[in-house]
Amino acid sequence: MEQIVYQETLQTFINHCLVTRNIADKVKTGMFNAGHVNVLPNWETSWQNSLPEIAKVLQNSSVDSDVDVAVEYRLKHSLERLDFLIYGLDKEDRKNMVIVELKQWSEVSPSESLNRVHTMVAKSYFEDHFHPSYQAYNYAGQLKAFNAYVQTEKMGIKSCSYCHNMDAGYKTIMGDIQLYPFISESPSFLENDGQKLKEFVERYVSKKCHNILYEINKAKTIPSDDFAKLMREALSGNQMYTLDMGQSNALSTIVDAVREASYYNQKKTIIIKGGAGTGKSIIAINALGLLNSPKRKSDRITTMFVTVNAAPKKVLYNGLIAGNAFKGRDLSALFKYPTAFANRPNNEIPCLLIDEAHRIFKMKGGVGLRAGTNMLKELIKVAKVSVFFIGDNQAVTKDDYATIDIIKEIARECRSQVLIGPELELTGQYRVQGGAEYIEFIKSFLGINDEKTTFNMNNSYEFKVFDDPNEMFDKVKELDTEARKKQAVADGKFEFAIDEYNGHSRVVAGYTYEWVSNPTTRDGVNDVIIAKDNFAKKWNLRYGSGLRAYSWADDPLSIDEIGCIHTCQGIDLDYCGVIIGKDITYENGRIVFHKDAHPTSDFAGIRTANDVDAETWIKNTYYVLLTRGIRGTFVYCEDDALRDYLKSMLVTE
Repeated sequence: MEQIVYQETLQTFINHCLVTRNIADKVKTGMFNAGHVNVLPNWETSWQNSLPEIAKVLQNSSVDSDVDVAVEYRLKHSLERLDFLIYGLDKEDRKNMVIVELKQWSEVSPSESLNRVHTMVAKSYFEDHFHPSYQAYNYAGQLKAFNAYVQTEKMGIKSCSYCHNMDAGYKTIMGDIQLYPFISESPSFLENDGQKLKEFVERYVSKKCHNILYEINKAKTIPSDDFAKLMREALSGNQMYTLDMGQSNALSTIVDAVREASYYNQKKTIIIKGGAGTGKSIIAINALGLLNSPKRKSDRITTMFVTVNAAPKKVLYNGLIAGNAFKGRDLSALFKYPTAFANRPNNEIPCLLIDEAHRIFKMKGGVGLRAGTNMLKELIKVAKVSVFFIGDNQAVTKDDYATIDIIKEIARECRSQVLIGPELELTGQYRVQGGAEYIEFIKSFLGINDEKTTFNMNNSYEFKVFDDPNEMFDKVKELDTEARKKQAVADGKFEFAIDEYNGHSRVVAGYTYEWVSNPTTRDGVNDVIIAKDNFAKKWNLRYGSGLRAYSWADDPLSIDEIGCIHTCQGIDLDYCGVIIGKDITYENGRIVFHKDAHPTSDFAGIRTANDVDAETWIKNTYYVLLTRGIRGTFVYCEDDALRDYLKSMLVTE
């Protein structure tokens, strides 16, 4: 789906709004041409009512008439569209963009919900909506945090809202900086503020620079250097303004539900759906900060982060501790393993945020635990509010017990109100630079969905199918080495100091090879052996537990080893090479799954599972592996026919 719907000069836009008065038709046609076939009537009404209002404001401005504007531009990594953009150069020839969120609202009242106001919708009923300046500020934040062009050009991205039907009397609400601290950066303009809005735009945009939106549109999605700092600040209670609306809804729901449950002594279970790279960790960190470190200490509500998977937990932990803002013991109090909450009193913990929820196990015995303990039930029982982040296509073993239906069933047993719905589904894509196009292509290849999808090789994401696993391995190692050299040179060291650095590119494989080596030492024994290509490597090391667990992704020496599904699930790599074993072949025009290709030592349980479960877990395993690479993914298939089929899905347009 195309991102640019309507892009014209300011003068042409003004003519469409105020002379020919066909702006709604122009935008509607652009939406159709962009592949958005379902244009709702209320959208057309808003274009016809709101766009002429911003045109009137800019009609007599000092902005050059050939400056570009855009309407309904879609952000690359999400499905969200921006109402109005104007961009160009300021008087000092600096590149800037102003984002304006337009609303037809005529009245509002304060809301108790995070970042929201209470307003009338369609002249029929009142409900909570995000403050429009919050929306615009988040759009600006997303571009600054994730767009490579904006970062390298140090481009200014400004934002504001324009409620052109709202009386000045509502200024005390819409401009309340205590309730809405983002107002200082993203002002709200009302009905009689046209002159102020015009001056705001004139401050940042004066002259044309026609290539700006084109460059933003084709740029890669890369987290900015400041992103880790933003995460650390968020954990300190300073909310991040880089969220899309799905993430904002989830965060607001969590914070509101926890405060309400605390005040009214209620019990709630929130289920947030989101696939790989949709920003679940961002939401969790923001919720931890807002609830544990509010502006008023008396508002503090103890909240903890729970995950089975040590790898992403340790990566997140290390990123937060890097800036010296937190000590290890402080974070250890927040980041917990599920068994820490077994056999605890009901409702003891105000809020638990459970990441990788599908991995919560049904049975667990051990020190201090009775055999048969249902950890999912223990977590729901101990927390007043339990929040489950659960992804599609993530269950990869017999022990990945928790599903949405099971969570809902146990929540009802525990008399916990379940909050779930489409507004709590995350759809943005912040990991893989190939975006939604790449994700849908991988799902199509694996047969996760029925739609046959190709992948355009002109996409900025690097994807290649190799005929030789050695060539693929060498390519990944070369990229890892290059990245390590760059880090060493950037720190003023010689290139040979690369052993101190990690390039974060690795090769992974499906679990179709016997694990015969010692997982705690580099013993020289190889596991992943492809005899026909003279390829032999060792599985990754595995030892320790929790935050003391060995981190394969952070060890520079692990570049010579092959990562397994349990090591890399939940972590990000720059480039990822994937070996697809003999558990998937292509026969008679379709993909065939072979559970018997899994080793006899298969602790995932795929070999002994029924055919339906085995096929699901194999699909999900490779879905996880094929979505680890941020910048690129390389693939080698043991089955020649499968390799040819995958190549046939690649197109150049």
